[in-house]
Amino acid sequence: MDYGALGFKCGVEIHQRLDTHKLFCNCYSNPSEKRSNAENDFVIRRRIRPAAGELGKVDEAARFEAAKGRETVYFVPEDEACLVECDDEPPHAPNQEALIEACRIAKALKMKPVHEVEFMRKTVADGSAVSGFQRTALLATDGELEGVGIQTLCLEEESAGIVDGGYRLDRLGIPLVEIATAPEIRDGEHCRKICESLGRMLRSNAKVQRGLGSIRQDINVSIAKGARVEIKGVQELKTIPELVENEVLRQQSLATPREETRRTVGTKTEFMRPLPGKARMYPETDVPPVLLARYWEDAGKPKSFESAVKGLEARGLNPQLAEKMARSPQKLFLTLTEEMRVDATVAATTLLETKKELERKGVKPSDECIKFVLGAFKKGKLVKSAIPVALEKGCTNEDCLKKNDLTVLSGAELARAANEFSGAGPKAFGLAMKKYRLRADPKQLKAAFEKELHG
Repeated sequence: MDYGALGFKCGVEIHQRLDTHKLFCNCYSNPSEKRSNAENDFVIRRRIRPAAGELGKVDEAARFEAAKGRETVYFVPEDEACLVECDDEPPHAPNQEALIEACRIAKALKMKPVHEVEFMRKTVADGSAVSGFQRTALLATDGELEGVGIQTLCLEEESAGIVDGGYRLDRLGIPLVEIATAPEIRDGEHCRKICESLGRMLRSNAKVQRGLGSIRQDINVSIAKGARVEIKGVQELKTIPELVENEVLRQQSLATPREETRRTVGTKTEFMRPLPGKARMYPETDVPPVLLARYWEDAGKPKSFESAVKGLEARGLNPQLAEKMARSPQKLFLTLTEEMRVDATVAATTLLETKKELERKGVKPSDECIKFVLGAFKKGKLVKSAIPVALEKGCTNEDCLKKNDLTVLSGAELARAANEFSGAGPKAFGLAMKKYRLRADPKQLKAAFEKELHG
């Protein structure tokens, strides 16, 4: 397909959750992790009505959603949301850590900071915010990534998560960085590469959440005889080239294209609502302006993906493992290696390979389990070969190790094992390891055999 001849224009908006407390309260939530008990949620019900924007007009997208006249149900987890999310308490001051993390990202994109941060209200009438609006603020402009202009970086609140019967407020209010590129993307494959590069940059420079839904791409597509269409919530990067091509073909087939917001359905899209406009914005009167200079300074120098890989190699990881780790969440890895002093290669292999193998089998070891198991290995209470088994069994204490026969053989037990197989000839050590591989370190067992044979 000759995109240039079609007058093709494409830009993306990346939305990435930061791994800090919420933007306007002290609650913390990472919905990709284990959720709290839903039985403790309390429930509120609201009907959302659209408000006029700063110019006195009602946004068409908000009017469209409000016309449905539906009542929205919200489930409020007691330990991951508070009165701020329920719109029953004014917002607190903006989270300082979130401001610093957002500034660090802006620096990595070579952006220019604003002098003063002014939070605005953006009308959201689909029910995903209890208040009917989302707070958002412009932090930086005029950046660049791999030859594509970065127009704006905003810091805003994440919406509520959709669950059966309504929305759940653990997600609402998590700091979200929105990065908008210029419409300079050449085609679908170029779009995929830019999204991939933005994702690498985010993971290299900031504390970001990981997991399904923690990063999303909205893709804006238009052609000369079409209209700007926003494709919401693209999750899988590999689908982007086909998704973009299908949208171009769809617009070519229409007699009168219209501006609209569409959701992804596989590699195609379906209508959601009219495209929102400027009327959805109006001032936030409950949050005072913030001078950005101190947060910009505290953000320090940006890092490249390559420097992140080199830093991990300096910790002892081989190049392949270092690159995998640089693309992955590092919060638990840093806890294991810096606080608990677990060997970096063992920690990375466990998180990147062993954990994923278990997840394919339907087993999801908790962070508590991983920390206990690798801590036991570090203390010599568990052999390396027993790590996958201990994780699969969900061990979080020594009683679990004993119950599953995973405790390390004592000196006396090693001696008895060597004596048990001493008459087996050349196969003796192999037979002993086969029986005790989950309880004996090979070097210690070999030393026991040497002592048994030679005194």
